[in-house]
Amino acid sequence: MYNENQHKLADVIGGILKEHNIAPNYYEAILKQNWEKWLGKTISSRTKQIKLYGNKLVVEVYSAPLRQELEYAKAQMLELLNKNLKHKFIKQIEVR
Repeated sequence: MYNENQHKLADVIGGILKEHNIAPNYYEAILKQNWEKWLGKTISSRTKQIKLYGNKLVVEVYSAPLRQELEYAKAQMLELLNKNLKHKFIKQIEVR
């Protein structure tokens, strides 16, 4: 039975993340932990750093050709990452 005092766990966690303004740190940790699994070993091995600034993901890579490839694939990457995060948190991707 469901009453008005019961809430879904996802809603409670989402509220806590929003209330304490820690969503970027939370999602950044998930991204870093799963980067290789979601984007593959090739991209992962050539990634210097990933950082979330609000809803903007900044990806620094070692390889100029990879940087160019990721520029072209931003839309697919954005969709893939948000799908795996199970939340449309990332709004923009910048590749450096």
